[in-house]
Amino acid sequence: MSKKPKKPRPDFPLFAHDNGQWAKKILGRFQYFGVWNGPQAALEKYQKERDYLYTGQQPPADTYKISDLLDAFLGRKHRAHQSGELSEETYSDYENTCDVIAAWGKHRAIKSLTFGDLDKLRTALGQGKTKKLGVVTLKRRLTVARMVFKHAGKLGESVDYADALAAPSAKLLRKIENQRDERLFTAEQIRQVVKNAKGEMKAMILLGINCGFYPIDCCALPTNRVDLNNGWHTFPRTKTEMKRRCPLWPETVTALKKATNNGKVFDANWNRHKMADEFRKLVDSFYVKHVTVFKHLRHTFETIATTADVSQAVIDSIMGWTRQDMASIYRQKVFDTQLMTCTNHVRLWYLGKVNLDTF
Repeated sequence: MSKKPKKPRPDFPLFAHDNGQWAKKILGRFQYFGVWNGPQAALEKYQKERDYLYTGQQPPADTYKISDLLDAFLGRKHRAHQSGELSEETYSDYENTCDVIAAWGKHRAIKSLTFGDLDKLRTALGQGKTKKLGVVTLKRRLTVARMVFKHAGKLGESVDYADALAAPSAKLLRKIENQRDERLFTAEQIRQVVKNAKGEMKAMILLGINCGFYPIDCCALPTNRVDLNNGWHTFPRTKTEMKRRCPLWPETVTALKKATNNGKVFDANWNRHKMADEFRKLVDSFYVKHVTVFKHLRHTFETIATTADVSQAVIDSIMGWTRQDMASIYRQKVFDTQLMTCTNHVRLWYLGKVNLDTF
């Protein structure tokens, strides 16, 4: 080893460590700033990092990697999830997209990213485990990916992601929508689904068409938000925490009385994925139809409810939607009689007593 050098000048804050680097003991630990033959570079590194080190913090890296960005982004979103600001469903979407980005290139330096790199990432984001994803799912993933790379600014990095990770065009989305069949159950189909459903699934399906519930709403539904004696639920929408109040049909109440558990209405083993899978199996078991997704019950409720003698504001209240217009800001209440008119109309349609073909 070369002879240990002297300090370049008396006030030089670092000393020559035996390992060949300039060093300083900070908070009881040796910190190293560069090799002996580069004292000026070591000094600059020390000056850049000392404020972090003396407060026990890790200095920012000279070159951040994609893995650093994903850790920072998910760390922030995890804290939001833990505090209740972010739903389990949304956080899961963030995690899934970040997993794809990590598999694509977690060791890449953020500074090195080119348009071509991000264009390849776009391709990766559109690929599922076994097949190419639909345009709507791709749009959702691209939205999250743009959020991730926008977060790079908080690390002092800049990524030109806007064009490479742009969402599919509105025209393309309309084209896809026009090619789809109606995502709408008939009343007879829903009655058949309910008839063939067993256990708690029956109550969940009825909540879907009675109240416009998603699977995640059913899984999270607490017993203290359901009044089976009077036939109402007051459970806010899990995705947005918008207040909801909705009358429960007699059929729904009967099914819920058989399902109620401690704390939560349904067994803790249920989750939105299990619910969706079980519902699809149930539907596929007795008829083949393009409408096999649980959330299509929510689509059906909205569609049928619009034919009731109520305003859209009443339907929005049941669905847990909000609109940023002056009427919504000024509106203080939706009355129970309006809510009952709406759900009773959907129930009569469900029972086959309202024929919408005559409207």
